[in-house]
Amino acid sequence: MFSYSAWADCPKVGTTYTCVSGSTETQISNAIAAASDGDTIHINAGTYNWGNNGLTINTAESNLTIEGDGVGNTVVNSGGFYVYMTDNIRITGFEFNISNSVVVNSVNGYLEAAILFEGCHDFRFDHNEVDKDEWAAPLGGIYAIGDYATGKDSYGLIDNNTLINCRILSWGGWGGAPGSNDRWYDYGDSRGTKYNVFAEDNIVTVEAGTPGYPGYHCDEDGRVLCNFMDANVGGGYVARFNTITNSYFEHHPGSASNGRGTRNTEIYENTLALTATFIGGFSRQFYFHGAGSGVVFENHSSQNFNNPGIHLDYNPDNDTRRNQCLAGGNSLDGNENVGLYKGYPCLDQLGVNHDNTLMSGSTNPGQVKQPFYSWNNDQPNGELLWEPNRDGLFGVIYIEDRDFYATESSCTGTQTSGVCVGTWASRPTVCTEGVGYWATDMGEWNSNSAGNDGALYVCNDSNTYVLNYTPYTYPHPLRGEAEVVPANAIQGVTIN
Repeated sequence: MFSYSAWADCPKVGTTYTCVSGSTETQISNAIAAASDGDTIHINAGTYNWGNNGLTINTAESNLTIEGDGVGNTVVNSGGFYVYMTDNIRITGFEFNISNSVVVNSVNGYLEAAILFEGCHDFRFDHNEVDKDEWAAPLGGIYAIGDYATGKDSYGLIDNNTLINCRILSWGGWGGAPGSNDRWYDYGDSRGTKYNVFAEDNIVTVEAGTPGYPGYHCDEDGRVLCNFMDANVGGGYVARFNTITNSYFEHHPGSASNGRGTRNTEIYENTLALTATFIGGFSRQFYFHGAGSGVVFENHSSQNFNNPGIHLDYNPDNDTRRNQCLAGGNSLDGNENVGLYKGYPCLDQLGVNHDNTLMSGSTNPGQVKQPFYSWNNDQPNGELLWEPNRDGLFGVIYIEDRDFYATESSCTGTQTSGVCVGTWASRPTVCTEGVGYWATDMGEWNSNSAGNDGALYVCNDSNTYVLNYTPYTYPHPLRGEAEVVPANAIQGVTIN
């Protein structure tokens, strides 16, 4: 069946529009607008310049594929993609050479990004190259954000890309958008689910800089290397099986200016390398500003970073909120009058998971407690430890074995702290409430490896290890490479 579109530069045969080399932004946009569910818009090899606003995709149709001829063939030298309120879309086979952050217009303003997904569910961005000549702070790269007007969030998959001087950011909303409240309420416990921005099997590099700037920088004096992934405003991400050079992971809390904090962070099975020297010799693997819950496990650095560890901070922009929580009585907080922080748990602090009610105004939504768990993260000279980024954090704002649990080496007989690792049969016989146990022979989630792959159990108040977390199916189902395999894990086993 032959069907010819009204636009000669993008004729349609079957379910595929083929845009000839040199097609204009308008011609390609017209083909996208004319497409039906399941159609493919193929953009032939050539060099394209779409301008700072990028090529906009805003359609009610779903299951669209926007396809280039592959990296090195279909090359975009200016402009990117702005995808608005479009679900189940795939962008694949492009090379983006972006000299600096591209200003991509949003319906409600603008953000600087090469690729912007706003209010998009189940998107996929794969087998592309994004090469930014420099890492431009504070924004840039690939954004997945919630729509300001409707609160609809974005989640999906970014996989098998080459990303150079480019980062990925997940925001539930932006500019204080109501979507951040929706993100904290929707989906219940979002750990181990598809309702996050996934980055898997990407090759990520921050290049060494020019003389005088030994590395690209996130602040003006170039002291620190730049993050690969970041989140805020109710966002959440899963980073797994990536190869990362000269970069690190980060998340942010909420503040008066940007709404709620990061909700969920899952980072595992990544390889990190360090080849550049940064001003002051500063380098690290993780930098968390204390928000939400998550897991960090089996991440391995091939070189020794100068400031290794899981660095934990409380954003200085939030000093007002910190002092309010310290004093207690503020309606935003839980106000359990525990320890030095009378307002504990502070709204969105490290160690809370989701809202029991949809937050409205300044009333605490009754947040569910869920500590952060980490285990088996290392570099050649040893295990990566949790590190306070300034004085007065540990034991006051954040309490180990309450808000976060780290690798525990003493795991015979009785477990009173941290996270132990071993087979299900070798688990301790007595456990303290809250401690974690990663059972290496439980939980089937990685179809690329034979047998079970591991699952996290947490001790409850009845001396019982109960299933707490199983990673989401890998490879991600949007890749179409594997069936979703149900978790194989024992739940609620009592230890006598």
